[in-house]
Amino acid sequence: MEAGLKEIKALPNVFGCFLTSNRGRTIAADPPLELTEEELESIGAAVIQVLLGLETWGSPAGELDFNYQRSRVVVRDLDQAALVMICSPEVDPAMLRLTVNVVTRRWQDESRVQDRLQEFSDERMVDLPDLFEQPGASEPAGSENQD
Repeated sequence: MEAGLKEIKALPNVFGCFLTSNRGRTIAADPPLELTEEELESIGAAVIQVLLGLETWGSPAGELDFNYQRSRVVVRDLDQAALVMICSPEVDPAMLRLTVNVVTRRWQDESRVQDRLQEFSDERMVDLPDLFEQPGASEPAGSENQD
């Protein structure tokens, strides 16, 4: 698993990559030096939240691509986990996709990798705050009974 992550990170303009569980926990990583474990898990949870939202709306995504001014975050949904790659905007998407296809295909055939993914396999879920509940309120905001 780690060898595959190193292979992806070795591509030009790829700063780092990691696997996140369906609960946003880091499974394995070859991250950019400046990212902490906490930041990886924060990114992982946000990615899983987006994937879960798309699935909920009936539009599951096999791949996501977030473009920012100074970085690009590419995500491959692996069902049991998500592969997150942090890149420069100048990354070659075709070369990245090709390498990811080769690495993930190899992972499918490696029982050790599948066993590791199985350890982290959970139903896709992210703990979200209750957006409707006000502190100290027992009913959603705006639903007060006004007699």
